[in-house]
Amino acid sequence: MFNSYGLGGYLVWSLWPEHKVFIDGREDVYLAPGVLREYVHCFDSRESWQALEKKYGFDFAVVRYPEAPPQAPEKSLEILAFPREEWSLVYFDDIVAIYARRSGANSRVAAAREIKTVQPMQASGYLDAIVKDPERTRAFLEELRANRAQHPNSFRSHFLMGMFAVKRGPEHLREAVQEFERTVVLNPDFAPAHINLGGLYLHLGRIGDAERAFEKALALEESDLAREQLRRLRSR
Repeated sequence: MFNSYGLGGYLVWSLWPEHKVFIDGREDVYLAPGVLREYVHCFDSRESWQALEKKYGFDFAVVRYPEAPPQAPEKSLEILAFPREEWSLVYFDDIVAIYARRSGANSRVAAAREIKTVQPMQASGYLDAIVKDPERTRAFLEELRANRAQHPNSFRSHFLMGMFAVKRGPEHLREAVQEFERTVVLNPDFAPAHINLGGLYLHLGRIGDAERAFEKALALEESDLAREQLRRLRSR
């Protein structure tokens, strides 16, 4: 198993001794043999990750979301570490995503539980191709609805549904607003949802709501987009 650093303690507690973690919070254990250094640099490049998985033979991975999806697709974990031709996404919630190697000991799980179209680690650009394909659209919506049934209070599922509604075009914008509004109810500290709400409110002429949404986003994290939109609103 490969796992993100912050998950190790919980995974030791819940899975030991059947499964061994790759790393946990006991830095002294992992520092001397070089594991901590390897972990820190494992997602620097595709080559770094491949060297690590070749050395340890990972069969499945439990990973936390990056603080913000990289805008360059090749930097996404979906491409850099877990390309779909090699790995199957079998689970995701608001905290983690789990990938299983297609050719490994979990190959049956990888085939039976694969989430084929949703890419929760990826920036939203991958949705552009899906919305143009009716069959892939149907599959994407089915997978998100199944995830929502499993995790009814998942802010991430609502956010993904909102992004998909935006990509589908103007007739779906009010649906997108509803999904993003539900997202910020479930997780008021998720800045991307506030930024998207601000843009949609602005499009719908809800200027006051847009200003408040951009202000909330900036209170949570730095955003050039939110700051520029606020500047324009206040200079009217």
